[in-house]
Amino acid sequence: MFVSIYKKKNYLTIAIIACVITFFLWLVLPPIDIYRYAHSAPKSWAILQQTKEKHPKLRIRHHYKPLKAIATALAFTAIMGEDVDYLGHGAFDFAAIREALKEWLIKGKKLRGASTITQQLAKNLYLSHDRSWWRKLREVRYAFWLEIVLSKRRILELYLNIIELGEGIYGVEAAAQHYFGLHASQLNYQQAAELAASIPSPKKHNPHTRTAAWYRRLQAINHRMQNFSWVRDRLTAYTIAPKRQKNSADTQPLAQPKIENANQSPAPSVSGPAEDPAAGASPAAEEANAF
Repeated sequence: MFVSIYKKKNYLTIAIIACVITFFLWLVLPPIDIYRYAHSAPKSWAILQQTKEKHPKLRIRHHYKPLKAIATALAFTAIMGEDVDYLGHGAFDFAAIREALKEWLIKGKKLRGASTITQQLAKNLYLSHDRSWWRKLREVRYAFWLEIVLSKRRILELYLNIIELGEGIYGVEAAAQHYFGLHASQLNYQQAAELAASIPSPKKHNPHTRTAAWYRRLQAINHRMQNFSWVRDRLTAYTIAPKRQKNSADTQPLAQPKIENANQSPAPSVSGPAEDPAAGASPAAEEANAF
């Protein structure tokens, strides 16, 4: 009897050790499919595939553009809206995580997300919007390896090209065409900030709906742009895009939107250098379906 119990304990111990070793290897060995994104543009990704399965008749708009064909303003405002210290940390922003936990545990506020751009890319490429701990653990693994395998520039390019910015609209090129009738290379800082303000919930809050929540995010992005101008200078130093001549979108102020309720206020003016390239004629009516 005691021998039998002893053997069962040994088997249990071996099983636990095997599970720990397997989990450790899963965590520390790089996912093979990450390497394919080092140079090639993704044709499909997890979030897009889930959308197509859920809404098979939905028109998908997506046009991949290299970073040099995307306005610096778009990269800058996306970073200001989603991950201010993107250029300064690795896969995870531990300072933001500590602050979020402090607000939750000490101040009693709702626990907010502190995901970096790399983590968001990992979720969009491989995972889903599910909020389970298992999904979060997988996100941590993918984000860790994305930062090791890919450069910051490449991660930012992928992020800007697959981020959802409206119903069936993926990437800043398709979004620029849909909302402004321009290419992603042609947007000024005002227009870029309006797109960045849409990222957390683009179907409800975007440059067309112009909700109160969207205005608040736009104001926050505008404030950060003034305080973190060095990020813009760093992005420009990356030569994300060559210089170009100013177009009318850079020199003419945007028309203020019609205010439909008392909770809304005019969009704050966003200023910034207009030094990003134009990529051909404006696609005012061009929203080709790439799928």
